[in-house]
Amino acid sequence: MEEFTVRSISLQQVQNQTSHKTEGLSSTTVVLRRGQAFTVAINYDGRPFDPLKEKMIFSITLGPVTVDVPVSRLGQPSLTQWTAVLESPTAPGPTAPRVLSVSLSSPASASIGVYTLQLRVETRLGVGQHSVGQITLLCNPWSQADSVYLQSEDLRTEYVKSDNGVLFIGSAGNIFARPWSFDQYEKGILDICMKLLQLSPQYRADMRKDLQKSSNPVYIGRVISAMVNSNDDKGVVMGNWSGNYSDGVSPSMWTGSADILKKWAETQFRPVRYGQCWVFAAVMCTVMRALGIPTRVITNFNSAHDTDGNMVIEEYYDENGRKLSISSDSIWNFHVWVESWMKRPDLGRGYDGWQVLDATPQERSGGTFRCGPASVKAVYQQKVEAQYDVPFVYAEVNADVHEMIVRDGKVLSKTVDTRRVGALILTKLPGSMRRQDVTSEYKNERADMAFHALSTAGASKGVTVSLKLLNPPVVGENISFNVVITNNEAAPKQLKKHVNAQNKEYNRNPTGTFWEAHDDVKIGPNETVTAKHEITFKEYMLKEAADVFLVNLAVVIEDVKSQEKVLASEEFNIRSPTLNVQIQNESSVKINAAQVATVNFMNPFNTAVSGELTISGSGLLEEKAKMRVTIQPRETMKKPIDFTPRMAGFKLQSINLQQVQNQIRHKTDGLSSSTLVLRRGQAFTVLLSYEGRPFDPMTEKLIFRIILGPLSVEVPVSMSGQPSPTQWSAILERGVSDPTGPRALSVSLSSPASASVGVYTLQLRVENRWTLRTYLFGQFTLLCNPWSQADSVFLPSEDLRNEYVRNDFGLLFKGSPGNIAARPWSFDQYEKGILDICMKLLQLSPQYQADMGRDLQNRSNPVYIGRVISAMVNSNDDRGVLAGNWSGEYSDGVNPSKWSGSADILRMWAETQFKPVKYGQCWVFAAVMCTVMRALGIPTRVITNFNSAHDTNNNMVIEEYYSEMGEKLSFGKDSIWNFHVWVESWMKRPDLGQGYDGWQVLDPTPQERSGGTFRCGPAAVKAVYQQKVDVQYDVPFVYAEVNADVHIMIVKDGKVLSTSVDKKRVGALICTKYPGAMRMQDVTSEYKNERGESMMRAMSSTARSGEGATGRMAPKGVAVSLQLLKAPVVGENISFNVIITNTVAVPKLLRKHVNAQNKEYNRNPTRTLWEAHDDLKIGPNETVTIKHEIPFNNYMMKEAEEDYLVNLTVVIEDVKSQERVLATEEFNIRSPTLNVQIQNENVSVNTQQVATVNFTNPFSVPVSGELTVACSGLQERFQTRLTVQPRETMKIPVSFTPRLAGAKMIYASLVLRNPPIILHGFKTINVQAS
Repeated sequence: MEEFTVRSISLQQVQNQTSHKTEGLSSTTVVLRRGQAFTVAINYDGRPFDPLKEKMIFSITLGPVTVDVPVSRLGQPSLTQWTAVLESPTAPGPTAPRVLSVSLSSPASASIGVYTLQLRVETRLGVGQHSVGQITLLCNPWSQADSVYLQSEDLRTEYVKSDNGVLFIGSAGNIFARPWSFDQYEKGILDICMKLLQLSPQYRADMRKDLQKSSNPVYIGRVISAMVNSNDDKGVVMGNWSGNYSDGVSPSMWTGSADILKKWAETQFRPVRYGQCWVFAAVMCTVMRALGIPTRVITNFNSAHDTDGNMVIEEYYDENGRKLSISSDSIWNFHVWVESWMKRPDLGRGYDGWQVLDATPQERSGGTFRCGPASVKAVYQQKVEAQYDVPFVYAEVNADVHEMIVRDGKVLSKTVDTRRVGALILTKLPGSMRRQDVTSEYKNERADMAFHALSTAGASKGVTVSLKLLNPPVVGENISFNVVITNNEAAPKQLKKHVNAQNKEYNRNPTGTFWEAHDDVKIGPNETVTAKHEITFKEYMLKEAADVFLVNLAVVIEDVKSQEKVLASEEFNIRSPTLNVQIQNESSVKINAAQVATVNFMNPFNTAVSGELTISGSGLLEEKAKMRVTIQPRETMKKPIDFTPRMAGFKLQSINLQQVQNQIRHKTDGLSSSTLVLRRGQAFTVLLSYEGRPFDPMTEKLIFRIILGPLSVEVPVSMSGQPSPTQWSAILERGVSDPTGPRALSVSLSSPASASVGVYTLQLRVENRWTLRTYLFGQFTLLCNPWSQADSVFLPSEDLRNEYVRNDFGLLFKGSPGNIAARPWSFDQYEKGILDICMKLLQLSPQYQADMGRDLQNRSNPVYIGRVISAMVNSNDDRGVLAGNWSGEYSDGVNPSKWSGSADILRMWAETQFKPVKYGQCWVFAAVMCTVMRALGIPTRVITNFNSAHDTNNNMVIEEYYSEMGEKLSFGKDSIWNFHVWVESWMKRPDLGQGYDGWQVLDPTPQERSGGTFRCGPAAVKAVYQQKVDVQYDVPFVYAEVNADVHIMIVKDGKVLSTSVDKKRVGALICTKYPGAMRMQDVTSEYKNERGESMMRAMSSTARSGEGATGRMAPKGVAVSLQLLKAPVVGENISFNVIITNTVAVPKLLRKHVNAQNKEYNRNPTRTLWEAHDDLKIGPNETVTIKHEIPFNNYMMKEAEEDYLVNLTVVIEDVKSQERVLATEEFNIRSPTLNVQIQNENVSVNTQQVATVNFTNPFSVPVSGELTVACSGLQERFQTRLTVQPRETMKIPVSFTPRLAGAKMIYASLVLRNPPIILHGFKTINVQAS
């Protein structure tokens, strides 16, 4: 057969660009993203490729740099280097050539650029070179290893793939949305963007260095920021703010980037004339998105241009109130830049994310006109030392404004305004053409900046002055305003008043004065004087046509005696006039009755005006009325229009909250409440039935009023748009026609993803020019939304959301690490009335009672909610749900072990007027809290920590004391609970900085106070794992619960005879229910850095000591351990061995003391239930095993319990040396279990089924007790009293009818009186919808 010969090579452009999400990008090359594999097809002739005979090596060249990549037969792509892996040969057809498929991968940090690929084939006969082609390699925000990785697909689509948007310009009080086409998919645009990089000064100065640095988006951003403007290089756009654009294009004429970039390329890369800030930003956004770097356009209203870097904008006025152009500093009405998303390893941790890049040539950065990337987080945190250009950007949004009155170079007075700059910072909302307010991402304290930006007042020692517009200024009308002067002193004053009005450009200081007034004022002691002024239209009218006039108005008040001066200023727009329409007889307008409307307009101008008047009316006029009119100066036009209404006016009949449809969409179906139940950050639909003519947004306004306690927000219904994740919105969806009933409007209402959890009241106000009517919709309960990416409780996995939010049953784990008991629990969040009780729980909190408004605002934050509920589930400080009791005496309440679900507890609490329910212990507190949190939409799971330390003095150490007889002593307040149960809730933790989102420990069991209240958490599990004990809330306490050291001491007469340290016992096993299964999930490794064999050590019966894995404590030759011979079961004797080893070559006389004590799970042992003491002799190097038995009658307790706990200890004393060694074991004695079976596994909603509960009495005496069978979603529970003879098997059939579909649990408990134990059993069933 012929030798292996390469015929052709294909870069498979279509397939590769589709998988790399670069389809649509136009280039002469194949366009790929770094850090992602792409496939090359090699067509060959002759025999198959043999890696023992041939070597294939790809040469990948970028400028002067080449890397050789040998093709390997197997392996995985590397994120740090180029790789080439042979995928699989394609079986040849009769005529088709053979094909090898090779998977090539670039590193995730590869440089951006145009690469040349060649293939070299080396054989024993020679070397063959083959051209593969060129690829353009871009950044990859889809790759987690890339420094521009952006987690959300929606955001990647918006900030990389979207080729259109809006830019916001104007002023903070009058914003204009300007459409822009970014055009990155237009033909040739990507190649032009790559050429832009090649024309940079950096590339031309040192190509190799530039190409190496092009792996870093920080570097790329700085290069492009400079290259978009033309001030230092062959950049794209030339700036012009002169107003004269005769030799180019007015910046306002551009509508997209393609025209600009193509013109730049077609003119041999000469700067395109002209641009201003929004043009520079939009072109830069195009280039960055084309290169794969997520980018958005930002507008900063009242943007400071701080030329001297002192974080201050100086504004100078003369004594007459005229603003002077002395300083090079200025405040632009708006300024536009971009933000790009990238990591910032150069700044250290905490500064990844959005970075400001500004291509408008304002100031030099590193010797070049450019700006950034400046970390937005650094700006927010005021880290002005962080590179690049953070001080400049910080000043743009935060600079103080120093207003100074000057004369002959001398400052006469000075005031400081800290609010005006950065009044509002906006970008386009992802997925819609609406705006998104991002001011809070830049500024620590936003307050009401827009208001502060629009008004300032001045004050000297005794005089204050302010400006007040009497009416909104309208073009053609006089501007009326008051100057309000107050004398704050008890002496009269002689004042001079200077008022000045100037025209203003958006990015510059005012130009000429068009009006001024000067006069003297006498003002009495503590008097306020108001002086009215008017500026006529003739005085302010501009010569050039303009949509909006911008005016800077200032007043200076001078105290003649002291010569102190005070200033106030105001900037405002002058709006265009409006037409006035009146109806002759409004009260008698009826269908088919002729009426007259009059259109009124007074010409405010000093010349005649002419134009076309158009009148229309839905259901009033057959067609539009048009006429040409001419109106003389100051003349009032009155044009009567005859019309005959053809249908009745819009009249609302009824409102439908569509509870069933909305709750299904919001995944709240099944939750029982007296209100509609919704999740925040998600749209819901309401139906407005009406009669009369169709709704006309030009005639009526529909305004929803959404009320939460003392808080309310008004939400006008808009005709189009997209929901906002940051604010309430109401969007008209469609008209719904019904031939048999009234017509209807469908309105989509959306709450912000950060809305407060609570019960809202919904009102609708219908306004027209004549009437205003308010309708009460009803109430809805708003919950957190783990299905919404914008919600701080968002959980990515649907399986986990189903488990930790929707699942209404589970397992609680108790016992000891070596003998775990799984306890069924019904969380019952779907039971009737439970959600309403959970909402009532929030209302009864001390926080709500003390300050309702503040509490409701804070309820947007799951961290706050968690702390409130953690305190309210126990009753130690408030009217909480449960009273704790660990005494063993429960006669005035319910034994905690008898509870099997949360609904009984929560209902009892509500039915007794919210008196604490008696009693709970840790697993009950945790299970009830899990119910409340899941009901509120916060993902929550129940956690058990075996060998849980209760460190009362915060020293991370638990001291245990034993007598020389082996009896454990109750010294000190510290203890180790055999198990302790808490919950984890899933949420973001912005209060802790990056890295602490996810599971948070919350513990309602009242152990210690947190912030003065018995509660615990939320403590970030990641903080516990990282040992960040300085992190709030309560991380040190939780860390000690799972990690505390145990100091074990044998004492006599107050003297310590021996001490050992155990670093492994605490937190031996931490577990929860496995999602989707009724088994245990070990989560110890999420809490503990070095778990090792902690579970094994905790289960081992060797002595607890500081000797590591063996747990042995053997002073001078003696070791001892305890060995249980079988798992202890209630009703049987406990059999165990004491194993003693003499490890030295001499005999020993020993004393052995064995002690067994009853133990509560959360405390030190109480009474000794059994003990044995004797002497023994042991030979050299001998091991002695001594068997013991503890009879059932010795350990049986009086009070019913699920599990008996025993502390077993042996102390061995060397008679000669009097040294002692101790071994201890704590274990639980398991109760028998109930077996639950279903007769027919095909269970359907509302279909009667039969379950059978089976139990064999293992005791030698008859047992009697009460059997309870219940199920989440059952119509009612089953209870019966029974007696079971020795060894008899009980079989109790129970009929039940499921009322909810989905995974459900039927569970049984049997409370026996003699012996006093509680038995449990359960069976999970999948209930099908009927």
